[in-house]
Amino acid sequence: MYDSSDPRSRLTQKAATPLGTEGIAAPETHLFNDPTAADTSVSGVKIWAARGQNFLVEYMEMDAGTEIELDRVRGCVLIVEEGPGQIAVAIDQDNVQLGERGIIIVPPGRGKVSANERSTVVVVTDILADDAPRAVNAESYAQAHPRVARLAEDLPAPKELKAYPLSDFPPEEGRFGTIFRTHSLMINFLDDQVGPRDPEKLSPHHHDDFEQGSLTLAGQWKHHIRTPWTTKQSQWRDDVHVNVDGPSLTIIPPPTVHTSRAVGEGLNLMIDLFSPPRDDFADNGWVVNAEDFPR
Repeated sequence: MYDSSDPRSRLTQKAATPLGTEGIAAPETHLFNDPTAADTSVSGVKIWAARGQNFLVEYMEMDAGTEIELDRVRGCVLIVEEGPGQIAVAIDQDNVQLGERGIIIVPPGRGKVSANERSTVVVVTDILADDAPRAVNAESYAQAHPRVARLAEDLPAPKELKAYPLSDFPPEEGRFGTIFRTHSLMINFLDDQVGPRDPEKLSPHHHDDFEQGSLTLAGQWKHHIRTPWTTKQSQWRDDVHVNVDGPSLTIIPPPTVHTSRAVGEGLNLMIDLFSPPRDDFADNGWVVNAEDFPR
């Protein structure tokens, strides 16, 4: 259900899949602002990690002049926040820099990420199995969630180290956010929300078979999540209305009904993560780097 001003109101709507009796996973929210919960094994770097079924999110705060090793078998995507310095990534003989909000797509290989000023970087990696033990919610996925579509094991990894500044893709009328993809991940920078979202123009909706990771980077947000009733009352849950202030990851499982509202008075930033990538977004031509990752 979308307001008519929302570009998603023009998406082709599929008939809802019958709920069945399979248990619906509980939504989760993980905050990235408790220093005592961070991994500090690398000097000058704090790392918080949480996961969905098919993706791992590592939120990193890096002091000026620090670097961290990067070694991902299938590559990864770095989300760079706007800041005073530059993030540099080197893989083998290739290197790129990004000094503004955007992403860096990283192919497989051993390399490093460095920051010349205090910076925040988010590393998103696709995962095929229970191979993210450092995630704070690893136990939630000790058994695969049966309602979530799994990634194919033969998806190609990125081949090129490449930076995409967000400023190269200004907002367009009728386009929903600024969406990037690889073959296994989709990253949607929602348009900047300055001040609270109009509570009379929300967008409660659900997904039949994929999770959504809502990564908040700035401002204040309120996530509203409703678990549909199955025939088993033991699976019913109260509605969730969770407030987040600062960086966090909220995992929204299928087929929960959900919508998020910016409630902060200043700049509110959120990024939606999907794995596998969404076909409906691609079908509408909303993926700005589609030529680099043909379907």
